[in-house]
Amino acid sequence: MISILSRAKHNYQQNKKSYCLCVVIQALIFCLLVQTFWAFSLFDQWQEEQNNDEVTLFLRHDIDKLSEEQLISKILRSEQGLSVKKLNATKFLQGQLKNLMDSKETIPVVYSLLYPRNLEVKFIEKSIKKIKKYSGIITVAADMPWIEKRRALVKSINRCKLVLIVPLFILALLSTWSVVVHVHSFFRDEEAVLKMLGAQGRIVWGPAFFAILVTTVFSILVGSLVSVVGLFLSIPALCDVWSSDLLFDFYRYGESVAIIALSLLLPTLVFFMFESEQTVPKIF
Repeated sequence: MISILSRAKHNYQQNKKSYCLCVVIQALIFCLLVQTFWAFSLFDQWQEEQNNDEVTLFLRHDIDKLSEEQLISKILRSEQGLSVKKLNATKFLQGQLKNLMDSKETIPVVYSLLYPRNLEVKFIEKSIKKIKKYSGIITVAADMPWIEKRRALVKSINRCKLVLIVPLFILALLSTWSVVVHVHSFFRDEEAVLKMLGAQGRIVWGPAFFAILVTTVFSILVGSLVSVVGLFLSIPALCDVWSSDLLFDFYRYGESVAIIALSLLLPTLVFFMFESEQTVPKIF
């Protein structure tokens, strides 16, 4: 008796081009899913790094230690959730205020004020105006247009996630169904004859199931390889656009691929079960 594997192999040899086309189509869809998912993941990573809105505080160079501590304590009490970080003034101002500093003694004390990301821009502006009035402060530098632009970007992308992902998954499901129907069509006549002869179970649907499973697995492997190459080429560009160092996390990437692969394998099995039930015994 011819084995299930031999029947599937024989069918592949007769329809090699069609199988390869199915693999390519599914691989591109899978790659698109992974790229989209990982792009949003990288954006979330960048968003986490930019967890606060940063404002730079310049204090007089001759401020004494006690007055500095009291002033910083007063600023922290002025806004709930506000935190501060002292910066290396020489390094921070290097090349920026070179002509304004005659010696190291005139270098101001520099702090970074970190406002909570959920704080509205108008409250940040109000807080800055209030802090500027404190004694001992030279100025408070804040790039408010960038803060507003970044927040608008975050809101827009968060709103677009479902708008992009839902149609993409629907496209992936339709493509999966199309591949299942196409590959199963190669075995339909054979299954109809076997059912006419009284065969049941995996003797009937085994070869088609094996062929569809192998096609799906190969498409996942090819799609994963293409997506990895694409991501390594795109990450430097994203780092340049977002002015941030984005690290490629192989563990998170593998986890993402596994989730998306499972989300395609399960519908493939469901679609195959539905298709195999549609085959009726051959009638002469």
